[in-house]
Amino acid sequence: MTLRSKALIAAFLAAGMLAVAALWFIKSGSTGMDAATREKLFAEIKNSRSEEPKLRLPRDWHACAEGVARLADEGTQRIECDTWTAQGVTSTLVALKVADALVPVVETRLEGTDDEGRIVVDVVGGPGGGPFQVDRGATDEFYDRLGEAGRGMVFWRDMRVSPYRYLMDRGFTIASVGYWGTNIRTLQAPNEIELAFEDVGTTVDFYRDRAGAEPALVTTSLGNHLALGALGRERLERMDVLAVVPVMDGLQHHLRRVRLGSARERAKAEADDELFGEWMVFNIYRRSGDTIIFDQSRYLPLHDYSPRYVGKHDLAWKDIMPKGKCSRILLGTIDPRTRDYLKDKKDLPSFVIVLPADHDLALEAPEDVRGLFFDYADCLARQVS
Repeated sequence: MTLRSKALIAAFLAAGMLAVAALWFIKSGSTGMDAATREKLFAEIKNSRSEEPKLRLPRDWHACAEGVARLADEGTQRIECDTWTAQGVTSTLVALKVADALVPVVETRLEGTDDEGRIVVDVVGGPGGGPFQVDRGATDEFYDRLGEAGRGMVFWRDMRVSPYRYLMDRGFTIASVGYWGTNIRTLQAPNEIELAFEDVGTTVDFYRDRAGAEPALVTTSLGNHLALGALGRERLERMDVLAVVPVMDGLQHHLRRVRLGSARERAKAEADDELFGEWMVFNIYRRSGDTIIFDQSRYLPLHDYSPRYVGKHDLAWKDIMPKGKCSRILLGTIDPRTRDYLKDKKDLPSFVIVLPADHDLALEAPEDVRGLFFDYADCLARQVS
């Protein structure tokens, strides 16, 4: 185990928040473990099964979907499942009910902000990601103890410094979608991305209809492609969107590059029965007649899950021309998903901002990212004032 891993665990224990910071994914080659420990861990991952949802938010969603949401009055579209507050920020898990479908959404705002206020719909990356929220029980001390060891987590989730804070400071509520394929729920089915399109479209339509105007968007990684698939090019281009690291050449280009680039490493790992790639916790549901019920929670390998999830959908962003006054596309110069696009594109449009960073922009260019979120929040606030 690396010093960074030890520091993270020590910080979680010291802050009494190990459950909050439960392992979201395990990646081969990133832990520095000896062979025996790695082999034991791999066996535990492959054989992991739970008859109850893992992680707090997926458990809360399961309880809500089985109880409160199903019992809601007919015609009720927004059902509050649970609310919690930490670091002066309040998150509310809601179920958006359309026909027989339920879509989990986490609404996050500054404590005391009007829950009928202005909305920014957030479509997070994935598969296997989780909606933006304030962590239950989170404290300033907890994040202070994480320090550099948990820099990536602190950047987005510490509400004192998270870029989303700029939007909340201006009165916006972040409505983050728990689409099919997040860690909240999956059917582990071919082309499941199409269900995610429906979830994103339902969410955007709900907040548009409630406000009488299109909501602004923040879309990250896979979330960009879900927004495009859900809304279509023309509608998306008319909206205000802060698009963080879309795959400009499309999902199939990305999947093909990963498959070819890792073929030899994967073959060797499988031959030696060793851990390969990233494995993430998923809460798996299944169809039972006309209903969908929880089945099990377990780790799944993204290198198998993602191609099955995406199917033949491509949804390239290179031809998207946002017309919203506040819209920007953020890319990283050393992100392999961006490399070919930047090499072929001589003159970048003014709405494309390129930072000296990899796919996780926060690791190499945190202040640039904060500045761009600040500008986006400021621009949106001016438009509605």
